Parts: sequence; C-alpha cells; structure tokens
Amino acid sequence: MTQILTHPWTKVEKIFFDIASNKDLSYNQSELDTSLSFLKGIYFIDKNCNLTDIGKSYYTEKFVLADEDQAFETLSCALKKTKPVHMICQIMWGKTNISKDNILNLLHVEKILDSSKKVNLGSFLFILNKCNIISYDKKSGLIKILYNPLIENISTKSLFIAPEKPFTNVMHLRKILAECDGYIWWLDKHFGAKGFEPLVESVDANKVEHIKILTGNPHIDEKMKNDFKRFKEEMKNRGIDAECRVILDKGTFHDIHDRWIISKDLIYNVPPINSIYKGQFSEINITNKMPPFEKWWDSATELFSGWNHIQNSKK
Repeated sequence: MTQILTHPWTKVEKIFFDIASNKDLSYNQSELDTSLSFLKGIYFIDKNCNLTDIGKSYYTEKFVLADEDQAFETLSCALKKTKPVHMICQIMWGKTNISKDNILNLLHVEKILDSSKKVNLGSFLFILNKCNIISYDKKSGLIKILYNPLIENISTKSLFIAPEKPFTNVMHLRKILAECDGYIWWLDKHFGAKGFEPLVESVDANKVEHIKILTGNPHIDEKMKNDFKRFKEEMKNRGIDAECRVILDKGTFHDIHDRWIISKDLIYNVPPINSIYKGQFSEINITNKMPPFEKWWDSATELFSGWNHIQNSKK
C-alpha cells in the first residue's frame, strides 16, 4: 500500500465513488492500482475493496449530505494516521522555507519513496494543503507545517528521530520513559552510560517500581560500572530498584537485532541509544510483539557479581 497520493485527488475520489456505487472500474490499470493502493493506505477501503467505517463516513458527508468541509475533516483525520504525514510533520514542524525537494529528500532517506523512480509530489501536497495539514504555496513552492503530531497522545503514533532535532530526539525518549508504568525493562545490546540520563530525568517513582537494563558487553567498562552504581543508588533513594545484566552468550547476542523499552502496558521498539543522541534517521514505534526479555534476562550475568566474568569474556 502507498500512503503518498500520486494522482489528483479528484480522480482518486471518482474511483472511490465508483467503488461505493458498485460501478465497473474502467480505468487505466496503472492509475487504478495506484489509486486503490492509496485508498487502502488511508483506510478508506479494505483489502477486498469494501468501504471501511471511515470510508463510509467520507462518502456520506461528501456525496449524501454535501458537507464538503466535514468530508475533508474526515480525510484529514485519515491522513494524519499515516506514517508519511506523521514523519513529515514531526521532523519539519517549526522549520521555515521548506520546499518540495526537502519533503522529497526526506521520503527518499526514509525509504517511503524509491529514489530511483521519479514522483511528482504536487497531488500529495495539494491534498495535505486542502486538509489543513500543511500550507503549500504552489507559486513560490514554499511549505509550512500546520499540524503538530506531538500534541497528541504519544501512544497513537510513531516518533521520528532526525539530525535536525537533537533536543526533540531526546525529548521523545524522555516522553516514552515518562509514560512507563509499573516497571521499565530496557534491552539495548550497546547500552551506554548516556542512557542513564533520560532515565534519571524522566522516570516517575510514583509509577515505576523497578528498572532492568539488559545489554551486551561491548560498552561495559569501569566508567559504565561506576555510572550504573551511582544511578542505582539514586534510584534506590527514590524507592526504585535498578538492576543491570550483561548478555555473554554469543549466540543470544547475535540473534538479537532490535531494541525495546518495555513497561506494564506498553512495548516500544526503539533505536539504539547512541543513534538517538546522534540524531540518525530512525523511529520509535509502539508494538504489540513482546520479545523474550525474561528468558534473556535469566541467562544474563549480573553486572557487579559477575564483573570478572564479564571482563574475561572480552579476551
């Protein structure tokens, strides 16, 4: 499915109308396939080309009640749920002199669009402008972001990391840590001492009882050990039990690719802590897939009691 509009909305809307009206779809196949993909991408139709609830709402508002303003409000809500819109609005929010090329370059680096294929963003920018998500001046080519996804509930979206937003990147991490309830389990094979900072700044002792940090041994040195000791003492003073264990089994270490922050009701798939601080393009996502954290934790080595074993494992 594509969530980038590459044909004029009027043409895509006509196809949508014909679907709702059970008419034959006698269109150019390429145009039809692209339009259907977009309608599925914004959840107006399902995989079987049946109207969804939000698709039915748009149809009723536009073609039954003739309430175009409300119809475009519905379309705006649908677009705001898509990854490209979240990404563009989060990363570009507050910037000036944004051009079409800036948007295109972002979609390329995030692999939303294939950089080897030429895509005209005019139709996509037009519909975002129509839905008051951006302001797009076709004559000057300048774009202003009107929609800020970060004012919404954090659990409804992805959070994007970008080099232009060094403070916001860390703010994203602080936000998800502040959302954690009951406990925090953080798995990052290359967890560094830098990760203690957002924990200290963000963890709510009224909500969190214990913290477990699970990492590999590449960044485990005396500084990391001493920083964790001070961190553990500070957390204890807040009433939070903090533990750190190190994965020494090479098979387990190499089998783990992703990083997670896990709490009672939320699981976040996160970039490496160093990538967040460096501002490397990446994203933080809510997921419902629970990694076998406890299994890995039980087989890992405790930082202090296993210190000699951890150091010997590096030889």
